[in-house]
Amino acid sequence: MSEATQSAESDTPVIVRLDEVTPRKVLWLWKHRIPRGKLTLLAGDGGIGKSLLTMDLAQRISSGRPWPDSLCEPNPTGGVVIVSAEDDIDDTIVPRLKAAGADLARIVAIQGIEYTDQERKRRGVRGFNLQHDMPALEAAIDATDGCSLIIIDPVTAFMGKARGNDNVEVRGCLAPLAALAADTGVAIVLVSHLNKPGAAAATTAMHRVIGSIAFSAAARATWLVCRDEEQPQRRLMLPIKANLTADQTGLAYEVNASDDDPEIPVVHWQAGAVTVKADEALSGQRSESASVVQLAADFLADILADGPVHGPQVFTKAHSLGLSKRSIERAREKLPITIRPVIENGKRRWMWSLVRQIPLDREYGVVDVVGGVGGVQTTDEVRQVRQDRQQYHVRQEDQVDDSDAREREAIMAVEAEAERA
Repeated sequence: MSEATQSAESDTPVIVRLDEVTPRKVLWLWKHRIPRGKLTLLAGDGGIGKSLLTMDLAQRISSGRPWPDSLCEPNPTGGVVIVSAEDDIDDTIVPRLKAAGADLARIVAIQGIEYTDQERKRRGVRGFNLQHDMPALEAAIDATDGCSLIIIDPVTAFMGKARGNDNVEVRGCLAPLAALAADTGVAIVLVSHLNKPGAAAATTAMHRVIGSIAFSAAARATWLVCRDEEQPQRRLMLPIKANLTADQTGLAYEVNASDDDPEIPVVHWQAGAVTVKADEALSGQRSESASVVQLAADFLADILADGPVHGPQVFTKAHSLGLSKRSIERAREKLPITIRPVIENGKRRWMWSLVRQIPLDREYGVVDVVGGVGGVQTTDEVRQVRQDRQQYHVRQEDQVDDSDAREREAIMAVEAEAERA
């Protein structure tokens, strides 16, 4: 009998009857975004603001400030451990944390691992290594009061000799880290980069994460950080993988200068959920659902109900509600909306108006416009109404019926009467 056969015969499986398992709920550091006791991956292109985003996470945990999508819910304070290979502590990490309002007394950074050279009988400091330093990381958790978050930025810098594109070696590095998160209940956020677009295998956001697919497989939540193609100053945080929650929406934020020091950037979150999919954001091909366009149409009908509104005001208000420019433009195509210039104080302003039906008052012979134009009293106003209606109906010529023809005849009659007067 071979040694392998003898080993197989002596090994026994560890099994558990599922009716003996006590179910428990997923615990969240950030509800529906970052689970406790598990790995979370944050991926994006270099310079997009991933590290700055982790500083915002650290300040909210250390200070107890609420999360941006649940401002009325309490957020317990906790400790944070930072392992960073890209930013210096003194001129980047600490100034950013202070500008964001972090409690620095609750945050520690691992600068290296102290070791003893047995041959030379002296001590030294080497870099942190996921392959060998799980005991040191656990010691850092124990030394940090109430530790609830670990940030490793970027994870690929701490893989030791493990090759980042080898599934087996990546899993070998991350499995002990996932076990540490489960044992301690700490949320561990790993920061990573994206590979170059256009790669043959990079057909989805999941495959754009640099290195082995094992990085995303080991994480229970994976988030994409990218620019909004419609608003370049805006960043999107979108779910690539979020299989612990039914909430598949993302969030948006901007990177602005700190109030105290214009040289230091801070994160400013925007209200409202983002429904763009990670794959769509990276491909530049967004397919918004009919429900999103309907929300935008309802918004336009509401904001224009009382009369014309300056175009930039429309987009600013929509932006504050989480509606994209594309959604507003698509909704505008479905509504009888006209855009025309108005001169105010010597400046041209493009005003949006909602043009409704123009009924004929058969008893008094008066044509009236409900919406952005008002009562028709002069020839110029009648002509403007005709222009507005033609601008709308040119998109819907196939839908013109006899009633529209009668209304046009009524307008022409009023115009002719005004010219004779």
